[in-house]
Amino acid sequence: MPLNTGKRAVADFIMKQFKISVANTFAFGDSGNDIEMLKAVEHGYLLNNATEEAKQLHNRITPEPYAKGIKNVCMLHF
Repeated sequence: MPLNTGKRAVADFIMKQFKISVANTFAFGDSGNDIEMLKAVEHGYLLNNATEEAKQLHNRITPEPYAKGIKNVCMLHF
């Protein structure tokens, strides 16, 4: 993968482009290739249906899978 590309780079770009504080950032993922992005934001969550590999690498996991997991986290914060 070329340098400065990937999901973390996208998260960093969006925060910078729209002047979003890291404290106000959320990301959701379901596999090992999402871990860098999840660590780049304040509120990074793996969905409950994430791969076991990803769950070994990141400990913030939604209680529900898929969209229900995202909804659950959003309802806690908004």
